[in-house]
Amino acid sequence: MLRLRADVHHALTGEGGALLDERTGRWTYLSPSASMALRALLHSDSMEQASRVYADRYGVDPLVARSDLEQVVDAVRGLLHQHRTSVRRRRWWSR
Repeated sequence: MLRLRADVHHALTGEGGALLDERTGRWTYLSPSASMALRALLHSDSMEQASRVYADRYGVDPLVARSDLEQVVDAVRGLLHQHRTSVRRRRWWSR
């Protein structure tokens, strides 16, 4: 479902996790639950599947889990690979 940009690296730490952005050299530190949420998102095919994994891990309602996952996505949005849909442009010569 989600992918980190090619120049962003995820590392587990004793306090949770960290993301290194090679473009800027900045580290983004994650709490243990945020790190687990990111791992669930990266290894799942859908938000629903990631929500179930996260809800089972922490024993929370799936709606609460989904809200937590959405907050993590918002927090690391700039570090995620952007899926671009191809838009067919009309060329001036093909009117």
